[in-house]
Amino acid sequence: MSSAPTLILIHGSWHTPAYWDKARTILEMKGYKCIAPQLLFTDIDLPITSIAPAIESLRRVIASEIDAGNDVVVVNHSFGGMVGCSAIKGFTRKNQSNLKHNKSGHVLGLIQTPAFAPRSNTALIDLYAVPGYVESLSSQDQVRPSKEGWSELLREPGGYFYNDLPPEEAQELISRLVKFSFGLGMSSDGVYAGWLDVPVWYLFCTLDQAMTLKGQEIIVQICRDDGADVTTRVVEAGHSPAISKTEDVVQFVEDAIASFRTKGSR
Repeated sequence: MSSAPTLILIHGSWHTPAYWDKARTILEMKGYKCIAPQLLFTDIDLPITSIAPAIESLRRVIASEIDAGNDVVVVNHSFGGMVGCSAIKGFTRKNQSNLKHNKSGHVLGLIQTPAFAPRSNTALIDLYAVPGYVESLSSQDQVRPSKEGWSELLREPGGYFYNDLPPEEAQELISRLVKFSFGLGMSSDGVYAGWLDVPVWYLFCTLDQAMTLKGQEIIVQICRDDGADVTTRVVEAGHSPAISKTEDVVQFVEDAIASFRTKGSR
């Protein structure tokens, strides 16, 4: 599948690239080149307050593929959307400011599974000012900062991230969770609405307790109101569909890619 785009798989908060292992294995068996980078906001020694280094490090990963002439599709999960949407700036047909030569590839589209989609120069906390978003949360008190500056969950993580998985599997996944910096939710450094530059496919997860269905719908409506091209589908899954509904996510990714390539050839 030499003409297929490279898939860059973006993990969310408290997680590592291992989140994508099940889906990545299937996608690679189907012939896709997959890159799942460790983002600079989890699994680090000290808490940080700026999202900019994570965006820049991902931008370098994208640039390496683009400069080699490969098209790219970015697949975001959860907080990873803050970084993934931002890092595509300048690598699209609409905004080519970071392309080095006429043989460069392009970012063809964004896939949100589900994920945040920030407006430019906004932080995650700004979403809470959008009418209805706070009311959409499954719990009004979800996280708090630790004395060291880490983000502490106030809910049992199994019900938060893995409520549609068997308890034994959920406990194993909980044991792999890593630290996440609380201050990143307030950082807008380098944040960019990349979803205005490419088509977007958004997977609504009806059982999600971290990003409820209502919250996901609000995010998509913001994008559409601002002029984004968003296609949605629905899966009965919790917050981690790449683990609990792997085949559905893989099919969603493949269908999105087919759509992106059709639009990109026009």
